[in-house]
Amino acid sequence: MTKVILTVKETHHDNNAGPKAKIDIENFLLKDGFEKWNFTINQESVLQKAKVAYIDVPRFLAKQNDIDEIFLQYPTYSKIVTKQLVKRLQQMNSKIILIIHDIESLRLHYGEKGYIDEELRVFNMADGLIVHNAKMEKWLRDNGVTVPMESLGLFDYDNKIKLASGSNYETSVCFAGNLSKAGFLEKLSLKRVKLNVFGPNPLEKYGANIVYKGQYPPMNYLII
Repeated sequence: MTKVILTVKETHHDNNAGPKAKIDIENFLLKDGFEKWNFTINQESVLQKAKVAYIDVPRFLAKQNDIDEIFLQYPTYSKIVTKQLVKRLQQMNSKIILIIHDIESLRLHYGEKGYIDEELRVFNMADGLIVHNAKMEKWLRDNGVTVPMESLGLFDYDNKIKLASGSNYETSVCFAGNLSKAGFLEKLSLKRVKLNVFGPNPLEKYGANIVYKGQYPPMNYLII
């Protein structure tokens, strides 16, 4: 059985963890015998996205055959690329599975009925979905998605650094992410535990025992 992992990648990456989960899943599946297909888009160029959707995707897929299952990492961050990919993949008579990292209807377009209906329609065009957890599956079911779903549960994090052995724990904890979403840090003050904070949009001032350590790419592993 021939299986493919298909990922749409961006030409520009901010210094954040955005692509980390997709890269990890791609690497895990390659070790499990999957083939890799990639397309690259420029998020800031509508013309380039249209070229990928209407020229690059059809031209590439026309050369492929005898693929049993295609796993597409969703979202692609381009509606026209997503629509063309799913449409062309259906013509190959391969089973299409979407690995959902984000539901844009919840992340950026909450309450926008037209966008939500369009996104849910794409989900129902697939043969199945891999979703984060039972809550995501329930929301999709409640909003009209009928295809089979599997919950992933905890995301694995591919870390190339071996776990340290024999080191002393110094009662410290690391917190990483977009700090504009971590409003609780404004009110937090610690007594016995040190909190090392990483990510963009830091506060001007933190409470006791909270130390801002800067922003780093997810591929860099730090020893603190």
